[in-house]
Amino acid sequence: MSKVKGGTIKSRINFIKETYGQKGLDLLLNSLPVEDQGILSGILLYSSWYPFELYERLDNAIKEKLAPVDKHIYEKMGAFSARTHLSTIYKSYLKENNPMAFCKIFHNIFKSYYDSGRVEMEELSPHAVIFRIYDFASPSRQDCESNIGYIREGLTICGAKNPKVLESKCRVKGADYCEISIPWEPNEEI
Repeated sequence: MSKVKGGTIKSRINFIKETYGQKGLDLLLNSLPVEDQGILSGILLYSSWYPFELYERLDNAIKEKLAPVDKHIYEKMGAFSARTHLSTIYKSYLKENNPMAFCKIFHNIFKSYYDSGRVEMEELSPHAVIFRIYDFASPSRQDCESNIGYIREGLTICGAKNPKVLESKCRVKGADYCEISIPWEPNEEI
């Protein structure tokens, strides 16, 4: 199994606090194994690596305990992470009003969150790319959906107009790699 950076998990905790308050966080933490409660209640270091299984249990508990009918909860958490991290610790990755620049460095952003897998980008036009994610050790639907939300929000922050983030292949669904097609409309204001 792979590992994720503490910043990824911390972003989930902050999302819960902001969206569901301390009561929601308490409910969530109490539903998790005692060992997970200790880690998640303690100091999560942004730059430290944590087991992907912990991240997965947290995501599953969020869906089950706090958002059982929200079909887009993982995308919302991915978007929250993008807004949080791309305005602070990963701000240097962004070029204002340049969505393609974001696409060209997304592989570096991905590597800063996960210890396995690699992202390759194919530029289809000035307003469309395909990302292919290979060799990720722990594919999961919730992580795929979170990445979709992150990418859409990152592109929006960089000035993309109406980005569509469409998954065309997924390892969880039997494909050899994940493939995400991303067209957006030209922004005449840029």
